[in-house]
Order: sequence, then C-alpha cells, then structure tokens
Amino acid sequence: MKTRIISGTVGALIVILAIILRATIVFNIFIALVTALAIIESQVATKLVNNFSLIILGCVYGAISAFVPLIGFMPTGLLVTAIYIFACVIIVLSKSQENNALKSVYSVGITLLISFGMSSLVYINELSSSKAYMYNSSDSLFFLLFAFGGAWFGDTGAYFIGSKFGAHKIAPVVSPKKSLEGVFGSMGFILVLMLVLGAVWSGAVLDSKSYIQFGWLIFVSLLCPVVGLVGDLFFSFIKRNCNIKDYGKLIPGHGGALDRFDSVIFVAPFIYLVLLYVPMIVHK
Repeated sequence: MKTRIISGTVGALIVILAIILRATIVFNIFIALVTALAIIESQVATKLVNNFSLIILGCVYGAISAFVPLIGFMPTGLLVTAIYIFACVIIVLSKSQENNALKSVYSVGITLLISFGMSSLVYINELSSSKAYMYNSSDSLFFLLFAFGGAWFGDTGAYFIGSKFGAHKIAPVVSPKKSLEGVFGSMGFILVLMLVLGAVWSGAVLDSKSYIQFGWLIFVSLLCPVVGLVGDLFFSFIKRNCNIKDYGKLIPGHGGALDRFDSVIFVAPFIYLVLLYVPMIVHK
C-alpha cells in the first residue's frame, strides 16, 4: 500500500506538471509518451501481436497523434491515419503467412482507440485557440481538470462505496470488484467534486461577464463515471482473456500506463465531443 501511495503521488505530480505546462509543447510530449507506452503495453503484454513492425508503427502513429491537433485535425489527422492504416495493410500482406488476421485487426484497432482517446486531451487543450469556440486558456485548464478528475476521482468513490456496500456485481467475470453501488458512489463523488470546482472557478477565475452552465456540468459529471466504467471494463475484458493482471509495471502498485489511463481514453473524447456542441463556460 505504501508503494502504491508513493508511486501514485509521483504520477499525479507529473500529470499536474504537464497540465501546468499545457501552453507549451511539453504537454504534447507528455501525451505522446503516455500514448506510445499504452500502445506498446496493449500489444506486448497481451502477446496478441508478435509483429515488431506493427508495434513500432503503432507506437509512432500514437506519438504523432498528440501533435496533429497543433496543425488542425482536418485534413492532417485523416491523412496521417490513412497513411498508418495503409502501411499496416502493406506490412500484414507482405508477411501474410506470419500474421494472423484477427491479431492484425486488434493491433490496428487498439492503436486507433488509444490514440484517439489520448489525443482528445490535446484537442481539449486546443479549444481555446480555435476561433470557432469562445473559450480561453483558463477554460482549457478547467476542462482538462474535468477530464482527468472525471476519469480518476470516480475510482476513489467507487472503491470506498463499492468495497463497503457493493452487493450487485456489474460484470463479475470481467471485473469481479465492480458493483452497481460502486458506480453510484463514483457518480456522487465526481458530482460533488465538480460542483466544488465549478463554484471555486466561478468565484476565483471567471469575471462578472462569464459563467458556468451548471446544468450541463451536472449532466456531464453524472455520465463521466459511466463512460469511464465502460473504458475500464473494456480493457479489463482484454486482460481477462489474455490472463494478465496488469498491462505493465511502469507504476509500482498501479500497473502500466494503460492501467492508469484506461478510463481517461474513454472520458476525454466524451468531454471533448460535449464541449464541441455545448458551451459549458459562457463568455459574454
């Protein structure tokens, strides 16, 4: 437990530092490294992919995806993705006798999923630089805290409530400890946390002409634990089928990068898509 707390604290400080430096390329480098590590872990730890070329190509694509938002998604992102998929097809076909079709599809699919989820954090950060949305740099900080908080702090609520009152298991085969009571605990914990964050933000950061739409904040806060749970269960399902406990040992007591960012990979794009259509923070 002591090792878990220490490594978790160090990891949290690194994330906080990356968020503080969100206006610099350091943030993109951090996302690129985590993305590349998660992709490598998803393929090496599960032993579903033994093609070194596919793993390296996926790692490179994942790292590049963290920088694509800096130059715009359309058409750069589509071009990079198309090149990646085309290169994967060439690699698979050139060694068709050595490559299993289903494993090759897994390699490409999991790479695209992880890259899309992690790069969503960069897109959230870049919302303030887009003329299409009336957000500023402080808004980006709020949304990043929302994304990470919505993914990680729900685990805390789920753990405390689920461990004490968890009687109705959600997916006992995939993740025996996940319970319906834990989900409600997660929802309550995140809701309270985000309401406090929103109140503090309204009073200390926003000016008199700006405000947070708390109705949407409450709505998204309640959905974040559900979206995060789907991500957690999805990656747990893969681990269970591959008979592994963790994707890696990068973070003592926590597992690998993918073990810690599995829910973020689902929550971040969810929040980003909401922000594209709903101005959670309004500036008059």
